[in-house]
Amino acid sequence: MKSHTRRHMVQRLGDERGATLVEAALSVLLIFLLLGGAFDLGRAFNNYVIVANAAREGARYASFYPWNLTGILGATKLEAAGSDVTLADGHIVIDPRPPAGAQPGDPGVAQPGQSISVEVQYPFQTFFAGITGLGNLTLRSRTKMVVFGSDQPEP
Repeated sequence: MKSHTRRHMVQRLGDERGATLVEAALSVLLIFLLLGGAFDLGRAFNNYVIVANAAREGARYASFYPWNLTGILGATKLEAAGSDVTLADGHIVIDPRPPAGAQPGDPGVAQPGQSISVEVQYPFQTFFAGITGLGNLTLRSRTKMVVFGSDQPEP
C-alpha cells in the first residue's frame, strides 16, 4: 500500500510542476506586456511634452512676427528638433495662416491685439503597435497667443 501511495504522490507532483511552469510562463508574458505598455506610455508622454513646447515656441514667435510663415514654421520645427522629434510642415497648423511673402499689415495676417494659434500634430509610433492594434497615435497640442506686432523686420 505504501508503494501505491508513493507512486500516486510522485505522479501528482509531476503534474503540479508542469502546471506551475505554464502559470509562470503566462505570468512572465503578462509582466512583459505591462512593462512594455508602461514604456510606450512614458515615451508618448515625453513626445507630447516636446510637441507642446514646439507649439508654444511657434506661437511665441508668431506673436511677434505674424506675417513670417517661414519663421513660424522654422521656430516650431527647431524647438522639436532640439529634442529629437522631426516635424514636417504638414504637422504644423497656423491660424490664421499668413500668405507666403506677406508683410506686416497685409490682408490675411493677424494684426496686433488679435490672436494667432499654432497647432502641432505628430504621429507617434508605439512599440507594441502589432500586439495592441493601436498603430500610430496622433499627439496634438495647440497654443494660442495675442499678437504684439513689430514694426521692425525680424532679426
